[in-house]
Amino acid sequence: MKSILQSIALVSAILFIVSCDSGGASGVTSVPITPPQPPAPPADPEFGIDGRAVKGVIGGGTITVVDSAGADVAIASGGTTNADGSYTIIFDQAEVSAPIVVTVAGGDGATMVCDIDLAGTDDDCAVGDGTSVAFGESYPLPGTFALRGLVAEIPTEDGASATVNITPASDLATNLALASADTSALTADDVEDASSQVLGLIQTITGTDLSGQDLNDIAIPDVADSADAAAASDSSLALAAFSAAIIANQGDGETVGDVIARVNASLSANAEGNLAASGTELGSLTAPVVTALTTVSAQVTAGGGDSSAVDAAVDNAEAIEEVYETIGDEDVSVPPVPEPGSTAPADQTKAFISTFSNVVSSALATTGAAGAGGDGQSATELFATELDAVAALNSGPATAASRALQDAVNATVADLTEDGTVAFDNEDATNPVTFSLTKAGTVFSIADASATQTSADGTVVVISATTGTSEGAGVFSLEGVTMVTTTPGAAQGDDPVTTQTFTAGTLTGAVVDGNTVTEFVGTVTGGGEATTSFGLGITYFERAGDDAYAATINFNSATSDELILSVSGTVGQDIGSYAVTAGGDTIAFTATPTAVGTGTVVFSDGTVLMTLSLESGSVVEDQAGNIAVLTVAGVETGTVSANGTVTYSDGSIQSLPAGIF
Repeated sequence: MKSILQSIALVSAILFIVSCDSGGASGVTSVPITPPQPPAPPADPEFGIDGRAVKGVIGGGTITVVDSAGADVAIASGGTTNADGSYTIIFDQAEVSAPIVVTVAGGDGATMVCDIDLAGTDDDCAVGDGTSVAFGESYPLPGTFALRGLVAEIPTEDGASATVNITPASDLATNLALASADTSALTADDVEDASSQVLGLIQTITGTDLSGQDLNDIAIPDVADSADAAAASDSSLALAAFSAAIIANQGDGETVGDVIARVNASLSANAEGNLAASGTELGSLTAPVVTALTTVSAQVTAGGGDSSAVDAAVDNAEAIEEVYETIGDEDVSVPPVPEPGSTAPADQTKAFISTFSNVVSSALATTGAAGAGGDGQSATELFATELDAVAALNSGPATAASRALQDAVNATVADLTEDGTVAFDNEDATNPVTFSLTKAGTVFSIADASATQTSADGTVVVISATTGTSEGAGVFSLEGVTMVTTTPGAAQGDDPVTTQTFTAGTLTGAVVDGNTVTEFVGTVTGGGEATTSFGLGITYFERAGDDAYAATINFNSATSDELILSVSGTVGQDIGSYAVTAGGDTIAFTATPTAVGTGTVVFSDGTVLMTLSLESGSVVEDQAGNIAVLTVAGVETGTVSANGTVTYSDGSIQSLPAGIF
């Protein structure tokens, strides 16, 4: 029988009328004639734009608009942001040459909310006159302040409106788009390319999936409002952190506008369409994002939301900052977000990395492994040093213990033909199996069941159940099931270490058409320093005749999307196929060992392959420090370094979430 506990170890390793008057005299009637009037010309359609201006929230800012040629667009109404940064504008002309650039300016009473919380101080945001304000307070914006956004198309039918959100990210995109247009009129391609490039930068830094989105698709929360932050999406929080990082990046004597201009000047698009800057420049941009993400995480938590995705983004940003610092003055190419559905190998590889990141981030959040990885160890660490447990899925003490208990119960039920009670004991001091079985008519009651197995390396698995029943023919149900795994202490004579516990469980089994179906439902808790636990439901199917098996593991968590692990293979062979599904994303992988804890693991979305090697339970680095190779149709499209940095064949880089390798 396949090891259910090893499956749990895998969990730990992973995972919108005209009237007329008549009169006369002497009987003569005069009828006035009114000449026909030409029809009134149709009224110009009323259309415009709306959105929100947030660096912190900008209230009382003045909105102006220019068209693709840089000409002013007349505004009939609107033109000032509300206290929450929102605005609505109606244009005073029948046509507007899109794309358009929208600017919010300071002065005339405009204010901005301080959106960064620097620990240990109330001097969080420099006003510019030598004074500072605390996080959440408003302060005046000078008339020199300006922030831009842009949109590629404007619908002109009556009542139509396009959304233009104005943030430091949109200002960077505006700068890139205008640079691309150079002396020509701005085009939709300029706008769309710039949006994708900026989203690619934010995705690279935070690890948040922004593929298939436009900057104006993403609502901008007020991070100083914890309720607003808690209700925001992951992409909105990533964008808000990028905006808040401007203040964390502010140097002595700099205004907010100075920082925005400096960030814009440090980034440009290269001939390949990637953003380019030195590692030093990108590192100085990423470090403040870490600070801003920390603020965002605290606000999400204060608002009663789940901050796990933001915490994962902190880990990702810290990892990519180290990469940039290591690269130093050498140029770095940052890819735009992948084009959805693109068949270019590089785009397919980037889309795979995005999907892989989504699945693993969800698994980290669900299993409580966020923060694991690197040199740290966790009882719920995913896909890394415990991948040898995946490879050994069909062997080990857990398999032997569960098989011994099940076989003993079934055999004793078959032998007990008269009503009464029998105490079973296999009289094996090393691997004991004991339980009490009572027959009353057709009902078999099981009590105090226990099975222990010890492997050659000293790992011990104990499976126990308080009560249960059996109907014979392999049909049984156990309640109060506990499975505990311990490993030897680090030094000889040390107490054993509990690596994980399965509690509050039920175990049911049946034989259906000759096939064995077993189900475990309970809670897993990591051992050692791990304190997190998660609900788990496992259905295991073992097919008679050819020793094929399949298992579906459902993770029960209130903090993430549904997470499912599917496993299949052949009993007794150290090779299997696996798939992890989170939300709508699925990543399949196979583990092919050549020895215990050694072999090859391949992850794939069906097109891209990511191959890594294990040796003695650890991922093996090659001479270049890479632990995985990415290929499409046999052609290398990228590599993954030991710290999770992905380097694509086009020279661009990206970072996977911490805790994967």
